[in-house]
Amino acid sequence: MKRLFKMLVWLIILSPFVLTGAVIFSIEDTALVDNQFALSPAQVKRAKTLAQQHALRNAREGEVKSVSLSVSDLNLLAGYMVDVLGGAAVVSLDEGWLDLPESLSDQEFKSQYGEIGSPAYNKVVKVIEKRIAGSRLYN
Repeated sequence: MKRLFKMLVWLIILSPFVLTGAVIFSIEDTALVDNQFALSPAQVKRAKTLAQQHALRNAREGEVKSVSLSVSDLNLLAGYMVDVLGGAAVVSLDEGWLDLPESLSDQEFKSQYGEIGSPAYNKVVKVIEKRIAGSRLYN
């Protein structure tokens, strides 16, 4: 019993020193994340122009829009939008990821693919599944 009491006293005495050492050694000398993301006035102007050109506010219900942006413009637009909200962003897409159709109306879907399960539909499903399987996000 006396031995147990001695161990408890030593544990109480040494705990603050051990915790202090753990905190000191867990703090990095340099930042692991660099939040220095600044857009030049020309980049902000370009991003605002891109945002206005591709704004969906003016789209009518059911309207399908197609957007064609270079990788640098897409990164600029994403960076600007996140910078407005606070933070930074870089869009990283593998070649060919944006060439799949999206937001098709029923009529457009039927004219392009026929029915679900058709050979044309299954071909696109296989392309999507192959891209997902090859993605770094899922591996």
